[in-house]
Amino acid sequence: MKTLERNRIDQLVRELETDAYRRAVALASEPAEAERILLKAFAGMATSLGSTPQTVELKERLHGRIRQLGSRGRGSLVQSDDRVDQAVVVSASLHTRIVDLLEEEQGVEPVGRRRAVLLSIGGLVLVAALAAFIWVRLDALAAAQPKVTDVNPPAGAKEVPLRGDFKVAFGGRPIGIPTLRLEPADGVLESPRWDGNTLVVSYSGLRLATRYQVVLGADYRSRFKDVGHLVKRWSFNAEGYPVLVKFAPADGQTYVTRIGIMEIDFNHRPPIDPQIRIVPADGSILPGNWKGSAWIVGYAGLKPI
Repeated sequence: MKTLERNRIDQLVRELETDAYRRAVALASEPAEAERILLKAFAGMATSLGSTPQTVELKERLHGRIRQLGSRGRGSLVQSDDRVDQAVVVSASLHTRIVDLLEEEQGVEPVGRRRAVLLSIGGLVLVAALAAFIWVRLDALAAAQPKVTDVNPPAGAKEVPLRGDFKVAFGGRPIGIPTLRLEPADGVLESPRWDGNTLVVSYSGLRLATRYQVVLGADYRSRFKDVGHLVKRWSFNAEGYPVLVKFAPADGQTYVTRIGIMEIDFNHRPPIDPQIRIVPADGSILPGNWKGSAWIVGYAGLKPI
């Protein structure tokens, strides 16, 4: 918007104010109201003051604005020729107020509007830059997250032995050594160790027929040195109570040797060694040993028949 210097504003106001004030007085019921109409009319055309070179056009706009303001709230008014033609004098203070108002409307309001627009644009740019920065950091952190490619025992496994090894295979090693814990916290977990990219944790002392959840925790770091933490959970069921599958010599078998071997097969190895005795208590039972899930015991000294 083109703005005018104060001297040019002062000159234009002197050319326009007397006739405009006369019209405002003709429409107003008292001088104070006429001044308010005049000031509002000049303020309404302040933004177009510098872009309208013809005084005649400015005067027509100003008079139209005065008529609009004077008739607002009063319905349709008809100005008498006597009132329009009456002599009026614009005081020096009113003239100065008009000039100050036009200068302020030209110089302050547009700058404020431009400032608001610039601040809005700057805010949008800042928000977009911050969002892009956060997205890049989050994307880099997501790319650095280690991938778990396999776990053993697998999720949902049943009849898992009460002692053995937990194994977690990674696509690439995370920083440091991951942690592993059980819920409920039964048994004993030994210190983790690496076998290539596979984390191995030996365990023992689980309870029979119990559902467990394994909780894996691993830290990792992005190329921007941001640190993330991976948590992975899976569940399994520990083996149930052992069941006797078969035994030899079989029940009711005849012609069994008086010196030989007893073999007792279970569906899985019990947590403690079985105790074997013979009734009647003839002969002797040798120490037993495991062969898979079968308990092998030697005996001797049975009586004939």
